[in-house]
Amino acid sequence: MSDRLTPDLSNQLMPVELDQIGKEILKGGPRAIRYRETRAGGKSMVFVAHHDEVVRVLSDEDDFSLCHYNPLYSAIAPRGAFIVMRPKGPEREERLAILKAAAARTPWFGPGPAPRDLARASVDNVLAAVRRRRRFDLISEYGFFVPYLVAKRVLGLAGPRSFSLLPWVYLLNGHSILQIFRPETRPYLTNLVWSEFVVAQLMTNLENRKWYIRIAARCGASGLRTQIERYIDASPRTAGDQTLLNALWAVRGDFPQVKKDDVYREHVVSIMTELTGTFLLTLGLGFTASIKRWRGREGLGLEQSLQPLRAMNAVDFAQEQLRLAPPSAYLLRNATGPVALGELTLEPGEYVCALIGSKGVDIPNPGEVMAGRCPNTYLHFGPEDGPHRCFGHLLAPAILAEMFLGLTRLPNLAPRGVLTERISLNPGRLMVDFGEPVGTDP
Repeated sequence: MSDRLTPDLSNQLMPVELDQIGKEILKGGPRAIRYRETRAGGKSMVFVAHHDEVVRVLSDEDDFSLCHYNPLYSAIAPRGAFIVMRPKGPEREERLAILKAAAARTPWFGPGPAPRDLARASVDNVLAAVRRRRRFDLISEYGFFVPYLVAKRVLGLAGPRSFSLLPWVYLLNGHSILQIFRPETRPYLTNLVWSEFVVAQLMTNLENRKWYIRIAARCGASGLRTQIERYIDASPRTAGDQTLLNALWAVRGDFPQVKKDDVYREHVVSIMTELTGTFLLTLGLGFTASIKRWRGREGLGLEQSLQPLRAMNAVDFAQEQLRLAPPSAYLLRNATGPVALGELTLEPGEYVCALIGSKGVDIPNPGEVMAGRCPNTYLHFGPEDGPHRCFGHLLAPAILAEMFLGLTRLPNLAPRGVLTERISLNPGRLMVDFGEPVGTDP
C-alpha cells in the first residue's frame, strides 16, 4: 500500500521517521510512498529514496518546482530573495550570471589549491588555540568556527559588530566559543543564529508549520539580510581584495543591462545573504553529522573513524562523509502535476520529499567509505548536471577535508562524555581531549 494517513508527519519530519520510510522503500516496497495530512488544509507528501528517482526530482525543473520555498520570500521580497530558492525566471538567471562572473575573479570556487590552503590555515588557527587547553568542544569550537574563519576570507564577512541579544541566547543553549575566541565571537554568532532560523525552515514544510515557527523563519531571513547589508555598507572596495563581495562590485561594468545601481546592489545583497546563511550553517552541520554517525549506531570512535582518511584522498573522504551523513537528510520540491513518479501519479502542488540521506541500494557498497565513485553518487549538493547544483560543491569538501585532517594532528583524540543534543538545528556539543603532540604535523 502506498497511500498512508498521518496526523503530523508532513507537519514535522523527524529523522527516525524519515529513516523508516527510506528503509521501507529500499527493501523492495513501493518505490514511492504517499502520506496524506489529516488536518484541514494540509498537503500530501510523496517520498522517494532510490537513487535514480532522487536524481530526477532534483534535476527535472519542469516537473518539480521550488514553489515550496515561496512562503519565506515575504521576509525579503520584493527587494531580494534567495537565488536557488526561486522558480525559474530572468531575475534568477541574472543573479547566477553575476555570481559566476564574480567567482571567476576569486581563487576560491575552482579546483585550485587556494580553498584548501585557506582552510588549513583556519584549522591551524583554531588548533593553536585549543592546544593550550588540550580539551575543547569539537562541535561549536571547531566544527562551526573553522567555516566561519574561512567565510570571512572567501565572502568578505567584515563589518560593524552591532549589539544583539541573539548571540547570548545562543550561548545559553550550549555554545562555548566565547571561552577562546572573544574577538571573533559577535559577528559569527549573530550570523549563525540568523542562518539557523532561515535554513532550518527551508528544509521543512513551511505551510503546515505552526504560526510562530513561520514568524521565526521570516524574522531570521530579515535579520540575516539586515546584517549582510551592514557588512556591505561597511566593507571597503579595494584593489587586490580577493573576497567574493569585492569581486561582485568589480564585475558591475560587465552587466550594463542592470541599468540602476540600486537594483545591482539588491542582487549583491541577495547573493551574499544566501551564501552567508548556507556557508555558516551547512558546513558545520555536515561536520557534525559525521561526528554523530561515528558516535552513533556504527559504534565507532573518533580515531577509528578517521582511519580511512590515511589511505585515501582527503576530499574523497569528505565527500563520503557527506554522502553517509548529509547536513539535510531530505530536500523538498513541489510537483507541477500531474507527474508520474514510481507507482504514483502526483497531484499539482503536491510535496515531493527526496530522501538523500537514505543509503541507497542503487550504488555499489553503499555503506562503505571508498574512493572513486562517480560524481552523481553525491547528491548532497544536488545532481552534477542539475539546475540546483550547489555553488559550493567544490569549496565545501575542500574545507571539510582540511577539518578532518586537522583532527589527525591531535594525538589520542578521545571524547569525554556524551554528545549533547540541542533544539532545532543547533547541534549541541561534544567535549574531546587529546594527548601531547608527538613529532611534527603531517
